[in-house]
Amino acid sequence: MKEVGRKVNVVLRMQILKNGLPGKVSIAVPSGYKSINDAAIAAAKKWKFEPAKDNEGRPIVCLTILTIPFTVE
Repeated sequence: MKEVGRKVNVVLRMQILKNGLPGKVSIAVPSGYKSINDAAIAAAKKWKFEPAKDNEGRPIVCLTILTIPFTVE
């Protein structure tokens, strides 16, 4: 298969909740492979992040963009 070894990226748009867990996760820029896009979303939903904080140090909800690299196998 010609695609094996090809490097692709999935760019996710993610909401990070006050507790550091992901909220809404969606594809901002697809990889071109549905299975890789789905795997990126599934993985990101399992992660825990350091929550953003306001000027007084209180956790707040934020939106971020996250790029996840993959190698096609």
